[in-house]
Amino acid sequence: MKISRAWKIAGVAVAAAAVAVAPAMASLNNTTLDGKSVILTTAGSDTTFGAALNFSRIYNELPGCDVTVFSGQATATYGSCTNTAAGSNTFNTTPATGANPQHDSVVDEFPIGSGSGAKLVGDANIVTSHGLSVDLGRSSSTPATTLNAIAFAKEGVSWFHFTKVAGKATAHTSVTNLTPAQLADVYSGTFTTWNELAPTDPKLGAMKAYTKTVDGKVVAVKAGVTNGNPETDKSKLYVNYLPLVVYSAQDGSGTRKMWDGFMTTAKTGFTLTANAKKIFENNADPIVTNGDAANAIFYFSTARYAYRNGIALNSGNNKGYAFGNVSGNSTNRAAYTDTLGNVNDVAPTTANIKAGTFSFGRFLFFSTRKVASASVKNYVRFLCSADMDTATDAYGATIRPQIDKAIQSEGFIKLDLNPADKDLDGNVASTYCKTTLAK
Repeated sequence: MKISRAWKIAGVAVAAAAVAVAPAMASLNNTTLDGKSVILTTAGSDTTFGAALNFSRIYNELPGCDVTVFSGQATATYGSCTNTAAGSNTFNTTPATGANPQHDSVVDEFPIGSGSGAKLVGDANIVTSHGLSVDLGRSSSTPATTLNAIAFAKEGVSWFHFTKVAGKATAHTSVTNLTPAQLADVYSGTFTTWNELAPTDPKLGAMKAYTKTVDGKVVAVKAGVTNGNPETDKSKLYVNYLPLVVYSAQDGSGTRKMWDGFMTTAKTGFTLTANAKKIFENNADPIVTNGDAANAIFYFSTARYAYRNGIALNSGNNKGYAFGNVSGNSTNRAAYTDTLGNVNDVAPTTANIKAGTFSFGRFLFFSTRKVASASVKNYVRFLCSADMDTATDAYGATIRPQIDKAIQSEGFIKLDLNPADKDLDGNVASTYCKTTLAK
């Protein structure tokens, strides 16, 4: 029994919503495919997990070859493209054109961090609990040069703090902008107080003055000096002493790798302070649970922050989101607010990140092995190729707008069409991705 891709129920082809549409097929180069349907697995980043799930939902339903199933008989060709003219157990090595020509399926593993995902891609002998090797690494940092890197979107990372805790404004709400150098001093442990980040603030910057009696009168001595010597105990330096509690993302996180890279650029020899508390990226809930919200500083993916706060992204024209001292509530707790701060007086907005004026922008990637399989190449072609501008799904809808929505609905910024990038074979191609081939 031969089944074309519509809805397949109990071996019967059913047209969805009774709409008979002859979908346009992309004229892709499928000559390297073998007609055998495979399961591709992605693993790695938490930041890009939602986008990957969106892509998979689209890809797994796209048109391709006719699939032959033999009633009452298990065959080696079950679920694949069968060349019925050559025999019931013969694969069609040149399946019909279509965005998913041999009906491969994509499975997205739960997040384990970009670095861990890349390691799984780099070693094909490691298999998941499902018995599958990982074909595509999800990464929010630049993958190793031994892997192909396919950048499909862009976003930013900015510093984060609570502006209201249990209904009370935090003492550091006035700190709305930090420089990369200040952040590097915080994350290296040089700065250990909010006071040091706001020296001109009337409250946070106010320093205690040592007093002594001269000729029977009490007089003030230079602030920050005790008995003529510089005071090293910071709790004795400030009128309103406010210690910092530094939070960082977990080991293996792509967001952590990018943040540490930004800090290293700002401060030679940067090393993360041993006092940093490590929690899972893009989730400030443990900060509240630990009782540190009033003192904590953390960092967040701008896209995940937007997603957690339900900020409208306006995918139609990609105006996107705007932060910078605008209160959100990423932990969804009553009487709590938080925000992403500015860096070098530039807010982490869509426009600033896309233009490169926000200091901490980054690309988001899939990584593949240096020699990628035909099925992996076809998935990357689906994600990146300009062919998707005209190719349609099984119901006649153009594919590219669906991919754009999958990117933008997660808060990311889609990349513009580049007519002269490369595909995974090193050929010049018109693509919506930025491809770096493994060395």
